[in-house]
Amino acid sequence: MGSYAECWLSSFYLGSTKGEIDPSIIRLFRSSDKNKFSGTKSQIPLQSRHWLKYFDDNEEIDVVYYSASVKVIRDRLHLDGYTLDISRDIFMKSIVKEIEKYEELSQRKQGEIFLEPLKFLKMMDVDTWLLTLRKIYTENLMPSRLMHRKGYDGTLLSYMLDNPSGWYGYPGLDLNIAIRLTLEILPEVDEFIYDVTDLVMGGYYSQDDDLVKLWTETRKTIILTEGSIDSWIISESLQLLYPHLADYFTFMDFEGARVGGGTGNLANIVKAFSGTGIVNKVVAFFDNDTAAATALRGLKFVQIPPNIKIIQLPEMDFLKNYPTLGPSGLVSMNINGLAASIELYLGKDVLVDFSGNLIPVQWAGYVPELSRYQGEIMSKEEIQKRFKQKVSDCKNNKELLTKTDWDGMQAVLQSLFTVFHELDKEGILSIINEYG
Repeated sequence: MGSYAECWLSSFYLGSTKGEIDPSIIRLFRSSDKNKFSGTKSQIPLQSRHWLKYFDDNEEIDVVYYSASVKVIRDRLHLDGYTLDISRDIFMKSIVKEIEKYEELSQRKQGEIFLEPLKFLKMMDVDTWLLTLRKIYTENLMPSRLMHRKGYDGTLLSYMLDNPSGWYGYPGLDLNIAIRLTLEILPEVDEFIYDVTDLVMGGYYSQDDDLVKLWTETRKTIILTEGSIDSWIISESLQLLYPHLADYFTFMDFEGARVGGGTGNLANIVKAFSGTGIVNKVVAFFDNDTAAATALRGLKFVQIPPNIKIIQLPEMDFLKNYPTLGPSGLVSMNINGLAASIELYLGKDVLVDFSGNLIPVQWAGYVPELSRYQGEIMSKEEIQKRFKQKVSDCKNNKELLTKTDWDGMQAVLQSLFTVFHELDKEGILSIINEYG
């Protein structure tokens, strides 16, 4: 019969994968999400108990599962491109593919056996599937996978409970679509669980195996920046604001690699990476200023593969009217695209001087080919020092995260989280096109 790994939302059974870990599901967890538990039948977690009918009541049993909150899993799915809109779209495309397949099969010899599932597929769309799934969840109904019940009674509810392929009749191959949509009907306080106990008991893995590392270590997104301080700022902000996503990224080690900083060097690194055939996703972060615009002109004719994305720090509304210092004295103007280095994203609470005024940008050289000036924030080292103190304070007291200004870094991180969504959608669609 084989062994299974099962997905649960707290006490609600969602579906299973057979024979080995599903890479796309285990990627939703980190190594720290692993749980090992030993106990008798009555002591072990509910979702593991049905595996143990052949064990004595007092026998010690080892249980292994991964778990994280619904909110955390939703964020991790979003990072991989499984937004609600994309998931709804793929679900409907999967239904169309399944209907086409079953209509073709029903025309073959003895094809009448496909007519009943075809009828239910034509009943189903995202909303009816979710509505029926909510009924299953709220009424604590159990699928035939656990209750050994068979036979449809003519309703979509019965079809979803008794569907032999599991996952409540979800018509696609990409299980993350089913998971993402199901999260819409579950409270965020619930846990998403991937129970691998049966695979461990079946000898597929050891209870000490780090399954997350085994499947996901080579899939981290590489972040390239203009300098080591930029990498430190983004990394520390990520750890503070989205600790459950931080392990999905890795940053260039400027000191270890003996790589110089600056926009020119970052552009050269992008060129080098573009020619290496690297399979990881790579994001190159340029400042939102004139120097970056100049460097990006040099990349205009470089063939950059789709897994390498070049983005600039995002435009911010408060930078549209920011104090600048030049030959005409102190003048407020829009510095987006001209002088917005990463220091301008560290929060207004570290950008004000002792009088409560924003520290100005000072204009420097003129760049004729772009007809722009390049500006730089004054007191840069002092701003960095204040930010480091803010990071330290927030690490020691997480309540300060809501009392300090993180709008700029939130915008930076959101641009990072969504930069691959179009590429991710193409990858998700390719599963349908290849196997549908």
